[in-house]
Amino acid sequence: MIEASRLAGVDARAFTGDPAFGRVPLAALRDPAYLDRRAALISPTTAVHPVRPGPAGPSGARSGNDTTSQVGIVDAYGNALSMTTTVNMNFGAGLEARGIALNNVLTNFSRAPGTGDPDAMEPRKRPVTSMAPTLVLAPGGKIRLVAGSAGGDGIPDYVAQQVLGTLVHGMSPREALAQGHVSGQTAVADCGGQPDVRSDAEKGTAAERLLPRLTALGHPCVAAVPLRSGAALIEVTAGGHLRGAADPRRDGAAAGG
Repeated sequence: MIEASRLAGVDARAFTGDPAFGRVPLAALRDPAYLDRRAALISPTTAVHPVRPGPAGPSGARSGNDTTSQVGIVDAYGNALSMTTTVNMNFGAGLEARGIALNNVLTNFSRAPGTGDPDAMEPRKRPVTSMAPTLVLAPGGKIRLVAGSAGGDGIPDYVAQQVLGTLVHGMSPREALAQGHVSGQTAVADCGGQPDVRSDAEKGTAAERLLPRLTALGHPCVAAVPLRSGAALIEVTAGGHLRGAADPRRDGAAAGG
């Protein structure tokens, strides 16, 4: 999971931006042959170092935040919603309009205008975000999972762990959200002597015990860090029952009515 995160994240940081302001190579990034080549880089015995975008391109770090919220809803008719919303940082812009705190998502732009970075700040441009509200459909199109998370750059990893935990490892929603996190989304300037992407495990959880093994596999820089997700997950069982959970790291709750 960490290697997949590192490889996908470095491509995201290099090539994604507002498509109204430049070409985003979606077809190339989603091409099955390209994805197979990237997946072939993942080895069970050694880590990739350094991780670089597939085609040559820039890469830069983006900071996370702790002021994002996730809500998942399934109603009595089977309609489903997964929504991630944010004011970004510290009560957003400090401005309120009709009871709504306005966000300061300008911090999601890169800080290197004029460098060719697709996420460089420009007037009327939309910044990159890591939000990943997710609906998983069963065969036939019925809702299987309503997933999503807060948590800044690690959101794609937190969502992937929810999906794999429930659908592959047979966890309940509560177990899937409580498991220790791993992530590969932190770009650092000095990782084994050169720029790369750090391999993170959640501090204070069972995941932290992975650090010696990650080092042995050649991950050039590893760290135990807080990975403060804010997930919400609803599972629709084969019998049509709903099982839900909220992330124990925050003050959310699961409720039915």
